[in-house]
Amino acid sequence: MDDIDKVAMQVSTDVIKDGPPCLQQLCTQGFSEGGRNNGLFNIGVYLRKFDKDNWKTLLEEYNRNYMSPPLAAQEVILIQNQLDKKEYNYRCKEPPINSYCNARVCRTRKHGISNGNGALEFSALTKLCTDPPVWFLDVGDTRMELQTEELQIQTKFQKKCMNALNTMPPVVKQSVWQEAIERLYTNLIQIPVSDDGSLAGQFESFLQEFCTDRVQALNRDELILRKPWTEEGTTWFRLKDLQDYLTRNKFTYFNTGQLVQALRNLKGKSDKFSIKGRTVRVWGVPAYQQQDSAFDIKEIDSAPF
Repeated sequence: MDDIDKVAMQVSTDVIKDGPPCLQQLCTQGFSEGGRNNGLFNIGVYLRKFDKDNWKTLLEEYNRNYMSPPLAAQEVILIQNQLDKKEYNYRCKEPPINSYCNARVCRTRKHGISNGNGALEFSALTKLCTDPPVWFLDVGDTRMELQTEELQIQTKFQKKCMNALNTMPPVVKQSVWQEAIERLYTNLIQIPVSDDGSLAGQFESFLQEFCTDRVQALNRDELILRKPWTEEGTTWFRLKDLQDYLTRNKFTYFNTGQLVQALRNLKGKSDKFSIKGRTVRVWGVPAYQQQDSAFDIKEIDSAPF
């Protein structure tokens, strides 16, 4: 254990809760003249993260309790006005906090440098409960759409950030990353979806479109032209033609075995047809009702605004 870790163990974490260890250490021993302005500024950066509604009042309390002697009221107001202008980062390389820096620990703190996320400020995580789920992570002022593995694996998250944010955050220890993600889970926003949002629901929607929206085969022989053919309540097609249709529509979640099982779940059945002297393997599903007329859309009288 290095000296700075030994010092951190002696500091109360009740002050500057979940914040930078340097500020906890300085609050424990007190800020002396020469370091008060910069010290209170950094405390203000922390308090804005900790309590956005009451940070100004808390800053005045910290000034009275931890500055020796306290700064004049006018100086405190100047710091408050400065912090009001925009979101500031900690002045880690400037005194007095630079002498007590423990970046390794600070990165794990909720209100530490980068909010415990290594290099970026994460504020909220939303889960769209589809199958598979889609995640939305608020990074600063940007909302990023992520797949599960892009949230789980740092290198994949890096690539996403490079494309969406034009930045590449550093890779931190997996334990640090996991703690940051688990912290987001405490206030996770979950958006439920209907059955159509599941993979099974999405697949059936594509299957129905494949069977009804395409040019239909006029007879069995036209199955080899990639057309579905409907007879006596069953729509027949070649499995490869359905796979190609799904791929074109970017539905690539099922391998062949899973696709066959999904068809069976929808009362699908396999068969063999003899077409022009060739044996053709086909699948059939209960025929979907086809729309036989256009939607009745009323005309809207245009009127000048």
